[in-house]
Amino acid sequence: MTAQVRQNVYAAYLDGDVTAMEALRSLCADYEELDSTYQDFGKMRDQTRDQISNVLVKIGDKAEIKGFGVLTLMQPSIVEGFDKKALTELIVALTLEGNTDVAQRLAACRTKTARAGGLRIERERK
Repeated sequence: MTAQVRQNVYAAYLDGDVTAMEALRSLCADYEELDSTYQDFGKMRDQTRDQISNVLVKIGDKAEIKGFGVLTLMQPSIVEGFDKKALTELIVALTLEGNTDVAQRLAACRTKTARAGGLRIERERK
């Protein structure tokens, strides 16, 4: 397959110039290459975020960079919520039982989720 057909393999497939299997092989090869590249960039992005975090720790956890935005190190926290399934089951049970002890039973459905701290980047609007 020529480079031109490879670059436009989907169009070539639509035009009937390549078979479905040829198109899939080429598209999957392209996908694999793109996926690998994105993973590499993701690793570089994560490394850069770690470096930014390390610098922020030294200067007080927050900085404004003109032309870029605001950088803030967020502390870990606990987020409370409700288990939807348990809450629905409780509402049904309370309705059937006529139970007025709603507050205590609803409180028992509360869930807590830990949120990791980390770097927060708020870009300037242009």
